[in-house]
Amino acid sequence: MAEKEIDYFPLEIGRYRIYEVTETQYAVGADPQVLTYTQKELITGKYTNAKEQDVYQIERSVVNETGTGVVNQVLNVWKSEQRVVVHEEGISRVVLEFPVKKDLIWDGNRYNLLGEQAFEITVMETPFSTTKETFPLSLTVIQQNDSTLVSLQKSKEVYAASLGLVQKEQKNLRYCSTPDCVGKGIIESGFTKISTLISYGK
Repeated sequence: MAEKEIDYFPLEIGRYRIYEVTETQYAVGADPQVLTYTQKELITGKYTNAKEQDVYQIERSVVNETGTGVVNQVLNVWKSEQRVVVHEEGISRVVLEFPVKKDLIWDGNRYNLLGEQAFEITVMETPFSTTKETFPLSLTVIQQNDSTLVSLQKSKEVYAASLGLVQKEQKNLRYCSTPDCVGKGIIESGFTKISTLISYGK
């Protein structure tokens, strides 16, 4: 596997990434509730599984104003010459397939029982900018993009070369469906969540 092909998901003990996360919750008859917080992901160790693959452990924590945080989730990640698999909250998903290329499609639910879900690389080797930094090479994976007059389910991840995940966007919305408002995109319930990289290192 060429170096460029594995650059988008580097795994090394001691690496960390810090994200600014904004969540917006919608409920019928209530104002949207917006929550913003800082989340840290740290690669703390690795072990060898039954298939003799190196599995990396990533601790995820919410960071408080003093810069400390309590670990509230542990992810397991393994990478082969064919793919990257992330095990999170009891579910394994194939987040990248190799060799990476534009328009590549694969089943993100290959290793779980949720049913086939097409993941697709829609943008490849282009710059991606946040408010903090511009990353010269990135790729975008659309994990879900289902839209109707009454609902929207969308999940998108952006990876930067030599760094990994720099932004994740999730939307799960239900729109007003009564005759006077259907098709107008008036949010009735659901949530949006966007996580954007603000710091990283080792």
